[in-house]
Amino acid sequence: MTKNIRTGVGIIASIVVLFAAAAWAHTAGVFATPTAVAIVDLDVLQADLEEQKALSVALLEKYKPMQVEIEQLKAEFEANRLKLEEEGATMTTDEYQELDIATVLLGQRRKNTEEIVAYAQNIEAHAIMQDIYPKIYDAINRIAERDGWDIVLLDTSKIDPTKTRDFEAMNRAVYSKHVLYANPNVDITRDVVTLLNDEFASRQAPPTPGTP
Repeated sequence: MTKNIRTGVGIIASIVVLFAAAAWAHTAGVFATPTAVAIVDLDVLQADLEEQKALSVALLEKYKPMQVEIEQLKAEFEANRLKLEEEGATMTTDEYQELDIATVLLGQRRKNTEEIVAYAQNIEAHAIMQDIYPKIYDAINRIAERDGWDIVLLDTSKIDPTKTRDFEAMNRAVYSKHVLYANPNVDITRDVVTLLNDEFASRQAPPTPGTP
């Protein structure tokens, strides 16, 4: 009886060992599989996106008339200022005050116009990026799934903390540098650019004759 009990315990122990070994082998296999990590250079990506270029050009064109107005106000202001310097001594008090007030008003008008244009452009530029960023993220996700990348990181390897003499700024740069080194072979920036540019071009292409 005792022998049978010992035999049963031995069998159970063997089974437990076998299961433990199998679990360890599975776990070791999982951890032995390297994680595929890619990087994306956001600066390069945005600089080469045709849609962002087109929207930026359209934004500049939209505010071009106001920029022309600003330059005209600047030219008038400088002309008045120069006239006050060169001819002020020969002017009557009323003439000088009138031109001086007109010059101040021109300067203020130019400043106000510049602030309005800058504010409006910032709002519209923000709206552009609100539309662009989701497309970038979606393209990265699709390429990662297509090509088998497990993780895609923002490439911060080019950040150089030593370029600043300010201690706090240097520390901020150090801690924002999440990628210290990356093999160029894991950079998928060009893949993302190509995908987004191809899709943008297809949306801009004229419809095929006969297509509603």
